Amino acid sequence: MLLYKHPRETKENKAMAAQIIREWSRPIFQLETDFRSVSREERVQRDLEHMSSIKKRRMSGEAGPSEPAVSKLPEKEINRARVPRPSTKDYVVRPKSNVEGEFKGERKGKAFARLDKAHREFLERTRKLKAKRAIGVSLEGRNMAL
Repeated sequence: MLLYKHPRETKENKAMAAQIIREWSRPIFQLETDFRSVSREERVQRDLEHMSSIKKRRMSGEAGPSEPAVSKLPEKEINRARVPRPSTKDYVVRPKSNVEGEFKGERKGKAFARLDKAHREFLERTRKLKAKRAIGVSLEGRNMAL
């Protein structure tokens, strides 16, 4: 795995390491199908075998009492992403809340209090940095700061 993930390893060694990893990991993870070698028809057949009975009926065109018939579109291989369709499910059952106690709501004003505090501190700093005004000088030496 180290050689397979190493950024400076050659492509040949990475390919060989990937092949060895695939071969050895299949029995470990109990995977019997190698999807790289499976054809498109075999994949479709395998999907149909694993599909639920409701989906099988929907795909075959047999509409049940509450299931609309799905129109078959011509299948083409499109080599790009498709736009996701919105879910048609109705979510009726709301899960039970795990939160205990009442919700008091967001505290308003806390953000404003921080803003006001920062503004006041800024004003104090600017007042201290302002040049002091001239003071009347006494010739006798009164009010001298020593």
